[in-house]
Amino acid sequence: MKIEKKGSREKGFIIEPVIGQENFCSRQERNFQEQSDREKANIKIFIHLIRYFHFMNNHRETESSGHNSVHSDADTIPGWNKKLELAFSAYKGSYIPGRVASRHKTVCEVLIPGAVVQAGISGALQKIGKQPAVGDYVVLFDQPELGSRMIVNVLPRRTCLSRGAAGNEGEEQVIAANLDTIFIVTAVGKDLNLKRLERYLAIVYSSGARPVILLNKSGLKRKDSRK
Repeated sequence: MKIEKKGSREKGFIIEPVIGQENFCSRQERNFQEQSDREKANIKIFIHLIRYFHFMNNHRETESSGHNSVHSDADTIPGWNKKLELAFSAYKGSYIPGRVASRHKTVCEVLIPGAVVQAGISGALQKIGKQPAVGDYVVLFDQPELGSRMIVNVLPRRTCLSRGAAGNEGEEQVIAANLDTIFIVTAVGKDLNLKRLERYLAIVYSSGARPVILLNKSGLKRKDSRK
């Protein structure tokens, strides 16, 4: 069945959409969008879990390590160790170490000894595409008299969680760095998708971290089985 869409003309021709085909395409697009939204929500959940559990775990490891750093205040940064201390030893004067807690476009919230501060990303780093991610250990150029802090370098990463960036350029988008354990959260029942879990596991294993799968809403599954 065809209908004429009044008022819709292009170069003198009448646009006549086929109702059945239009509805089919709409359903396909809606289903794809719903699946994409669920995957994005799951990614956000386990990224937030990453930040909490990884920072707390590394903080305990640092406290029990007992090593004395030349930059003694740096020991209060979660996960700081001798390898990072050695990498940072080349920086003197107004440079301080930190760890990225969150990022908002070109501004990051950074954990430094005794505080959480905001810092911009230097133009030199942006020019070479070396962007800091959540979990990265970074070098900041600190100018307290001007109220300015700038990230000038990213220290070597132990692990790196990444994915392909949007577009056709084949670039890599780093999601988080220096992770030990990544929690993949999914609901049982209709939302449980083994192929999606396989994709997540492949990403986690390639990062160098250890994956842990958490299943939630198991109570809803038991209720459905009783009906």
